[in-house]
Amino acid sequence: ICTQDNILFDLLTVEENINIFSGLKDLNINVREVLSKVDLYKKKDSQVENLSGGQKRKLCVAIALLGNPKYVFLDEPTTGLDPVSRRKVWELLSTIKHDKIIFMTTHYMDEADVLADRKLILSNGIVRCLGSSIYLKNHFNMTYRLSVRTTDPEAANEIVQKYIPSAIFDGQAASQIGSKNNEIFYSWKLPIDTTPLFKDLFKALNSRDNHHIIRKYGIKSPSLEELFIKLTENDSPEQKELNKYGQVKDNVNDKDSLIIKNNVSLPPPSSRQVVTGFKKLIRLIGLRFKLYFRNFMFIFNSIVLPALLSAALFIALKYVHSNSFITYEKRALSPYEIYKNERWNFDIKDSNFEKPFYESQSPFQNVEYNSVWDFNNYVNATVHNRDFAASITEVATLKNYTFFVYYNESNVHMLPAAVNHASNLLLRSYNKDATITVSSHPFPYYNLVSDQMILNAIGMSLGMIIVFSIIKYGALVVKDRKDLIIKQFHLNGIESKTYWLSLLFTDGLCCIFTCFLIFGVALVCTLLFQYCISFFFEETTAAYSYIPFINIFFIMFGYFANSIISTFIIDKRDMTSMFEGPSIWVQVGISFMYPPYGIISIINSLSWISILAKISPTRFPKILNRYLDFNHGIVPTLIAVVVSSLLYFLFLIILDNKLHKVKFETGYLSKEDRDNNEKFLASHDQNVYDEYLLVKRHEQEYPLSVSNLQKIFKNTNKEKLEGQYRTILDNITFHVEENECFGLLGPNGVGKSTTLNILTRSISPDYGDVCYNGLSLKDVKDLNLGYCDQKDILWDDLTIKEHLEFYLELRGYSKIELDIVCNQYIHYCGLEEHQNKKVKHLSGGTKRKLSVLIAICGYPKFIIMDEPTAGMDPFTRHFVWNIIKDIKNRQNSAIVMTTHSMEEAEALCDRLTILLNGKLRCVGSPETLTTTYAKTFILDVETDRPREIEEEIFMNPSSIFSKVEYKFEQETENRIRYYIQKKYQVGRLFEKLEKAKSENKVRDYIITESSLDDVFIDFVKNPYYS
Repeated sequence: ICTQDNILFDLLTVEENINIFSGLKDLNINVREVLSKVDLYKKKDSQVENLSGGQKRKLCVAIALLGNPKYVFLDEPTTGLDPVSRRKVWELLSTIKHDKIIFMTTHYMDEADVLADRKLILSNGIVRCLGSSIYLKNHFNMTYRLSVRTTDPEAANEIVQKYIPSAIFDGQAASQIGSKNNEIFYSWKLPIDTTPLFKDLFKALNSRDNHHIIRKYGIKSPSLEELFIKLTENDSPEQKELNKYGQVKDNVNDKDSLIIKNNVSLPPPSSRQVVTGFKKLIRLIGLRFKLYFRNFMFIFNSIVLPALLSAALFIALKYVHSNSFITYEKRALSPYEIYKNERWNFDIKDSNFEKPFYESQSPFQNVEYNSVWDFNNYVNATVHNRDFAASITEVATLKNYTFFVYYNESNVHMLPAAVNHASNLLLRSYNKDATITVSSHPFPYYNLVSDQMILNAIGMSLGMIIVFSIIKYGALVVKDRKDLIIKQFHLNGIESKTYWLSLLFTDGLCCIFTCFLIFGVALVCTLLFQYCISFFFEETTAAYSYIPFINIFFIMFGYFANSIISTFIIDKRDMTSMFEGPSIWVQVGISFMYPPYGIISIINSLSWISILAKISPTRFPKILNRYLDFNHGIVPTLIAVVVSSLLYFLFLIILDNKLHKVKFETGYLSKEDRDNNEKFLASHDQNVYDEYLLVKRHEQEYPLSVSNLQKIFKNTNKEKLEGQYRTILDNITFHVEENECFGLLGPNGVGKSTTLNILTRSISPDYGDVCYNGLSLKDVKDLNLGYCDQKDILWDDLTIKEHLEFYLELRGYSKIELDIVCNQYIHYCGLEEHQNKKVKHLSGGTKRKLSVLIAICGYPKFIIMDEPTAGMDPFTRHFVWNIIKDIKNRQNSAIVMTTHSMEEAEALCDRLTILLNGKLRCVGSPETLTTTYAKTFILDVETDRPREIEEEIFMNPSSIFSKVEYKFEQETENRIRYYIQKKYQVGRLFEKLEKAKSENKVRDYIITESSLDDVFIDFVKNPYYS
């Protein structure tokens, strides 16, 4: 099975993905063989996340086909592939479909026509039809399209009507842009049941008598796309079709039809006011607040959660006591209790008290009577090997009482206890009954170390709460850049300074509100820091993952650095200041590098001043000088934060100029290079050379002109590119006129997106120039144009109407007319029921409609669209096509678009070019290119006698087609597709087949000339510009 979503392991290589899925199926496969079938073998060692969308799609198809399964389910397998890659996938599926049951969904009707033996169209849960292509086209009486290039459409119409009276004249098929001698393509719809009459019609068209009227003609068979539109239109009977001027018409071209409610049209163009930079700033600020306050997770993470965590922290502080004021109870230091069991010594040799006196007055259990001099005599080992509490020597006279106390200092209270005992002995010697007692009552003190530890923990916790409420703003900038919001702003006249000021204002207010108006300067600098580090990330997910770790690292680093310095370097005998010496400079340095840390540092300092004031209000009063004291660190930290704010703002401007502002500075080709390029073009396709000469002579006259554009990229992919550099664009030249849609076609990777990026000033070319209304792009100050990227540049939390109002206001509509005009656009596109839905609740097709509507609303003079209808179903695709056609003709807009759909190119483009190997291969209208470069007819035959038909038409020497080259594909047992060399007129082929049909050799058939898609494939297969 191959689902719509690419179910792959992004961090693994292509080969590893193949091995994993083959292992799950217990298969032994040849990786080279599997990947070669989808042209991915050169990418086998590349990580999946580095593949393009088309390459991922091909890998999913390869995985679905592992093990040659009998049942295969494919859900839009070629979405996002260019025509060449799509054809290769078709060829792969065609070769393996025998003996298999394949169920496939697709939005490409040509894909269904080629691959599916039977087609089922499902609409609103109802099966509208089921059958083979030939059966369905005949059953619903579809029409061939005859295109004729002529200067006299009335005379041509008489010829067509003469032979096929039921033919419907469908008007001009191609714009006059690029036409010669007033020759224009006109088209007729020929019912499929009139094919027996075609042979006579084509004889007349080929007749020499009509040569002055009919210059060229071509035939195109009915398409399944037209059938799809026809069937889905029936699901909306209340709706009618409009022509390209927004008028209701009866006989419409199915291919150009637009299902829109009756009497609905685009709002008329009008003069609009100039939008000043200040108004854009106000509008952006309002948009930001709207986005923020509609995002529940943003409100919760930025405001609610920090408030809850802070409240919880302060509540917890009530139950956490640091016991900073330490008090002690008064305790007696009685030697008779504390040291009763210790060994005491009384020196009777040097004392005039006898041993009986000591024995009668001593309450101790272990007493010895050694001379104190024995303790200094190292010969007496018995004394030295024992521990003594104290030794007392007393000498009493009539007038004096002297005692010597030697004590063991390892016993904390030994000295006062020994003196206490000696004193009591004196009293006993005088026969006194009184007793002297000694007690200890230490002074109370403030445990500032404990306060400091708690304060650091609180400051760090509170600081992290504040920082974590801010760090997401950097990731939001990455999201804006990744989603191309910033690019869309620039293309709508919003300068970088306006964007950053709006961010700083809205984010700053949110932060200040979150932090309760605390430390505004530090918070502003914190935001600037987040914005600056956002430039180091390209992916939004990476920004959300790594930015928090960067912030945590700096916070923890500052905390531990300060703790280490305070503990091991600084002698903190004076606790009256928070910081001292090196500690202050560490705080300043970290706050300078990482401004959020300044919040923590300042919170700690202010809290420390408050603690000291509580200890002694008179000694540590809360006065200004205390706050300005250098040792408290508040002033140096604030200075560091302010200086850091200026430097980070400067850093932000530098990064923004480097990444967002592209200087359109190109070199100039030397005369020799220009002459060589002109000779090259003159020797190849004439229409490309004519385009070059046209731009060379009239470059300043066209709304948009591109001349000698060249871009070379350095080779960073060793697997794919050869050499150190690769030329993406090689002297391409073209122009776009008013009311013209110019198509840029080519396979993936040939430079289409590069060309659009140069046109939007996202990158600068190496050589060449781009002119808007004759003014070089390097001289255009404010580039205002409508832009629709491949991806939808939308805000999930805004509605359709709010999107349109925002861009219409940027394009000069006043508040008074804004609502009216916006409703007209919404009504025109049939989006009334969705107008108040948030984008995240819309379908992919509706989002795409909105993206196109944003690009064209307000009638910009220049519109650039990159695959505007990619992924849409045929009905929605035709809907959008006609919106683009309508807008093109309203205000003289010049449109440049890329597409992978050849049908889209034919429907929308007045002229187009195919870009291959950096050069233009052709330039002209779709009809001109098809008639000029088409080389084959395509014949689909349904017959029970295929061999007989082949022999009669292609092998019989009497048949004119025996001399042409052909090849065939056996689609089913009774259906064959022939590719026939375009050597003779198609009328002769119709004649042969009608004869076979009358003889019951052929049940049915359809003939068509090579399409633009076939012309494109032929160019890709023959890239002679390499």
